[in-house]
Amino acid sequence: MVLLYGFAASGSNPTVGDEVRERFGRIYSLIGDLSGANVTDVRRFVSSGMLITMLTAMQVVGEDAVELPWAQQILDSMPLQAPLRGPSSLPEQGPAQRNCGGSQ
Repeated sequence: MVLLYGFAASGSNPTVGDEVRERFGRIYSLIGDLSGANVTDVRRFVSSGMLITMLTAMQVVGEDAVELPWAQQILDSMPLQAPLRGPSSLPEQGPAQRNCGGSQ
């Protein structure tokens, strides 16, 4: 949640905004440097992470998730390695076997 507060405060507090932008840029660069991924794959990774962060903040993923059709559509469209709703929501085979990252 601190991450989301930092983003929200960035627009109204120039000092916080400068720091958040600088650190986000460092994280973005580090992901690319450590993974060797191309710009498109790094963007996808960061985008997916931010989406999962927002869904988590809204409590539509996790053990106590509020199940909503639109959230389930998003989750079903994401290549995941681990369940976001907990083991009870996974079929025996299928989406649970999807890998996180690689090409499909």
